[in-house]
Amino acid sequence: GEDRTKPTSKFLCCSKSQGNRNQSKLPAPDEDFHANSKIKLSHGLTAYRLLSPNKEHTHLNKSSTISPEPLIVCLHGFSNSSYMWENIANLLSKYDQGPCAQVLVFDFYGRGRSEWTGNDLTLDVLVTQTRELLDALGFDGVPVSLVGYDIGGAVAVGFAAKHPSQCLSLSLLAPAGVSYSSLLPETLLRSPVKAVARTAMARWGPSRLLQQVERDFFDLEAATTHRHLLDRQRAALQW
Repeated sequence: GEDRTKPTSKFLCCSKSQGNRNQSKLPAPDEDFHANSKIKLSHGLTAYRLLSPNKEHTHLNKSSTISPEPLIVCLHGFSNSSYMWENIANLLSKYDQGPCAQVLVFDFYGRGRSEWTGNDLTLDVLVTQTRELLDALGFDGVPVSLVGYDIGGAVAVGFAAKHPSQCLSLSLLAPAGVSYSSLLPETLLRSPVKAVARTAMARWGPSRLLQQVERDFFDLEAATTHRHLLDRQRAALQW
């Protein structure tokens, strides 16, 4: 059943002991955006957040054949929690420029605000957590689009393999356990002539990377909803 008590304000991190957490004066990284509800599943309480589409500027009408509220589930990485999806979740739930979606984010057991109860955190446990949460929130059998980063990518693949009829699409970002082919710059940097390669990369690398970042975005206009994300990424590269 659902635990309707106020969610804990504790942020759990696998890299620090309880004593170290109490001594820290830094604000929790999920202070501005976090899983703000809790529900009890078979392996313990799960903290989650369900964002509804912002319908204030809807571009859909009642006769539209598009489902007004598709569901996108974002699965976080091994060393963080659902707070990592703040910008993306808000963008995906926008009704004017986003896909008009409900967005579900949650914390895996032992991460963020979902406490670890001593169970082994296997891939099957995390896939089960995902499925049980969907069922508990009334999305039993509803096709969902899964977005997974790092270990969340592995969970997304595991969910799709175990429940193919409920997986509408997969978007994997640096997924754990999935191999890839090295890009030419990476191959050069690992080569015997890496000193020469590094010199070459230092000269043309930054400008090429900035160009690549801009190519990754469909709309580069200053007024777009995601422009601040592009500017932030460019600033990080320039730094």
